[in-house]
Amino acid sequence: MSAPTARPVPQRMAERLIVALDVPSIAEARAMVAQLGDAVQFYKVGYWLLYSPGADALLAELKAAGKQVFLDAKLHDIAQTVEIGAARAAERGVDLLTVHAEPAVMQAAVKGAAGSAMMVASMYARVSCASNCCSGRASQCCGTLDQWPGHRS
Repeated sequence: MSAPTARPVPQRMAERLIVALDVPSIAEARAMVAQLGDAVQFYKVGYWLLYSPGADALLAELKAAGKQVFLDAKLHDIAQTVEIGAARAAERGVDLLTVHAEPAVMQAAVKGAAGSAMMVASMYARVSCASNCCSGRASQCCGTLDQWPGHRS
């Protein structure tokens, strides 16, 4: 299996920072995005907002504004459900999706992301990109943040 393809470290700070939209409402998330403007290009949407009314509209607004989206969904279910969930995230233009570090879950998510640019990652356990968990798709499946380009412990 080949080593993961490293993403070049962006030169602009706005592309290097991921801001967590961990606020109680979609309205507060929109206000934060508006306040930050062009200073930030990458946003994390997690459970606080993912299940809030208007979450789909927020994701669409972020993508329409040219922002990148990290969907911190922590998918963990039977393989078919994870695969379809990952496919739906990819259809919405999600750039990065989190899943649990179980080989079948990771394989299913990568399968669901096939044909898209969405990266699938797990940040919950140390999983080697060289393992068999994502056979043939290691560039979209890095197990821990310390394997990401530019990460410093």
